[in-house]
Amino acid sequence: MSRRIVTIMLLAVFSASSAVAVDFRASVEANAARAAALTQTTEQQARHAQAGASDENPYLWPGIALIAAGAATAVYGFTSTSGAQCTFTETSLGCSETHRTGIGIAGLAVAVGGGVLLALGNSRKHKQRPELVFGPNSVAVRYWVAF
Repeated sequence: MSRRIVTIMLLAVFSASSAVAVDFRASVEANAARAAALTQTTEQQARHAQAGASDENPYLWPGIALIAAGAATAVYGFTSTSGAQCTFTETSLGCSETHRTGIGIAGLAVAVGGGVLLALGNSRKHKQRPELVFGPNSVAVRYWVAF
């Protein structure tokens, strides 16, 4: 009994939707025009987003994160102590704290890596490369930062 009711209700729903679509061709053309307009605006927005994204430095946030993490690690390494070494002699007592300089140097290296990453992203943006300049008894890296 319930199958008959469900079948009759489905037939009524499907026949009602075909009865409502009076002019099928006009309905399809209107929907196709709406879809074409939506596709065109979506393509324009995608092109605009790509143009805006190409102006930004792609390594900005990773570079800043590396600089911050490296600086924090360097501060921790140079300021924290790993112990104290004391020397005892008959006439004097000398103690000195040992710092974790290896961790500090590693933090500085990570921070420098972040700066290099920022420079690479900026050079891709402005099509500039750092220059290696040799002088009398010196070597320098010349780089122009443009904002």
